[in-house]
Amino acid sequence: MAERGNKGIQRFRCDDDIIREFRRRIDEAVSGLDTGTVLTPTGVTPGSYTNTNLTVDVYGRITVAANGSGGGTSDHALLTHLAYADAGHTGFSPTIHNLIDTTNHPVTGLTTGHFLKALSATTYGFTAHELTYSDVGAAATSHSHPSSEITDWGTYIDQAVLTTSSPTFVNLTITSFASNWTNAGRTVADMGIVTTVDINGGSIDGTVIGADSAAYGTFSSLTVTGDTYGLNLLDSGSTFYLRILSDSTTIISGVSKILTIDVDNAD
Repeated sequence: MAERGNKGIQRFRCDDDIIREFRRRIDEAVSGLDTGTVLTPTGVTPGSYTNTNLTVDVYGRITVAANGSGGGTSDHALLTHLAYADAGHTGFSPTIHNLIDTTNHPVTGLTTGHFLKALSATTYGFTAHELTYSDVGAAATSHSHPSSEITDWGTYIDQAVLTTSSPTFVNLTITSFASNWTNAGRTVADMGIVTTVDINGGSIDGTVIGADSAAYGTFSSLTVTGDTYGLNLLDSGSTFYLRILSDSTTIISGVSKILTIDVDNAD
């Protein structure tokens, strides 16, 4: 060892006590280094992991780690309201499974004229799109509010009836035919349940019905209400004689006088 003094550096001999103390402290410092536990590799590949469960042993080592195997979910059995904000999110498309709800809920934020359509019976997803006939189906019921479009509904119903070969009416109270029925195939059945039929003018199968216009028709039975003298046949304004045509030259009157023909059209 050396000591710095007024006379410069002096060298002196270390005694045995100093050497023994130095060795003792070195032995104390390194004692037990060969008695520690040697840890073996865990087999986990070093790197970055996301969305995973990690298993750590008593030595602080990660023994299990794998991407995509993490849980991190909870059972929202009591969840009653869930809102997803669409602002500021990209690539975010939540999926709800096992949705069971029979209650009607209002839906807001859709474009006017659109409605919700189920994507499939298993994913319970919905998308907004325009209403089409295939979405409604033949057996669907449509409810409309009074508006200017009610005329279009009336036109559609009117045309549907006119172009249908055998329309069926249920609980029909008032029916108006706008034109003559010239097609003999058009038949009104079950007339027995009709209480009143008012035919004012027009024709059925070419036969004029009602009014005072000239008519030609073949009748198997004709009942006419006349005055106290019976049926009056008047050829008004004609320069020709009024003729009654018959396939027989004799008119049989029976017990009492049935027909009176007067040249002056008097009763």
